[in-house]
Amino acid sequence: MAQSDEAFDFDDDNLSDSDLMKRLRKVISDQKKLINEQEEELSGFYDSTWEADVSDALQGMGVDPKIARFVPDSIESVDELEVWVEENADVFGIVPAEEGDSDGIDREHIEAAEMMAAVSEGDIDPSVGLDLQSRIENAGSPDELMALLKGSQ
Repeated sequence: MAQSDEAFDFDDDNLSDSDLMKRLRKVISDQKKLINEQEEELSGFYDSTWEADVSDALQGMGVDPKIARFVPDSIESVDELEVWVEENADVFGIVPAEEGDSDGIDREHIEAAEMMAAVSEGDIDPSVGLDLQSRIENAGSPDELMALLKGSQ
């Protein structure tokens, strides 16, 4: 809200005391309006930032981020949010994950992911190691294992 130079020109000798007071009151009133508008805008930014942060934290917990609009404003940390989610899990139909639960991922996918991690870490040579590793694991006797390790088979 821009003010004209005329509103701030208080050195005009033609102004009476009452005119000067009117102008001062108007300037003060305009400034209060401007401050209130800016405070409302800032509050809106804080609210949207807070909701985005809560949504991200909920998504990181594996919870639908739409629940963020129901989280009370008093929640200020991720730890408090986790406690709140645990307390209200039944309300939102959230099933807590059990320790060691595979989250619905079948064992075959888990083994494939473990194998990819082993290859990327250099534990297995992708061109030779997979076949050799499976033969070592399936060795039926110590002699067969020693023969595999020596490379004769």
